[in-house]
Amino acid sequence: MTFKDTAQDILRGIAKIIPRFVAWFGVHLTRYMDTQLGWVFRYFFYSTLLKNIGRSVVIKPAVFMFHPNKISIGRNVDINEFCVLFASDHDDGYIQIGNDVMIANSTLMVTNDHIFTDKTQPIWKAGHTYAPIIIEDDVWIGMGVKILKGVKIGRGSVIGAGAVVTKDVPPHSIAVGVPAKVIKKRFEE
Repeated sequence: MTFKDTAQDILRGIAKIIPRFVAWFGVHLTRYMDTQLGWVFRYFFYSTLLKNIGRSVVIKPAVFMFHPNKISIGRNVDINEFCVLFASDHDDGYIQIGNDVMIANSTLMVTNDHIFTDKTQPIWKAGHTYAPIIIEDDVWIGMGVKILKGVKIGRGSVIGAGAVVTKDVPPHSIAVGVPAKVIKKRFEE
């Protein structure tokens, strides 16, 4: 075990005993700190708020997480600037990110949607539907990707910049476009 891993284990242990309001305050205070110290502080405070967080997670500045108690992040994950992870307070509205995942700038993940099929109700009154977002291990999500509810991105996949992912992506696939479509497998010639 390296010094960095030991230090992160200690930080996670301390973070579990601080009150959640202190953690929220810390997240807001460090949200725009673009230094390694800012990354350490955000890791520390998110360790209290997230459902689970692994080792070697870097949360860059200006990342917003809604309902972080419904978000799990594996080890060796980079979440870059201006990403929004919008989990829901509903049981099915969680986000699960695996190990060794890279998430580029301005990515958006949303686990709910409006119900718009009820003719008797205005859309804003009709309610919501919820479904989880699952990102398996070794995934690269390009800049500006939108991932909608109910999507599972398979292990080893690459999602091209600007894609809107509305359906599951099989393992080891390269998906691009609006809506995202698989254009090839990573290891095919």
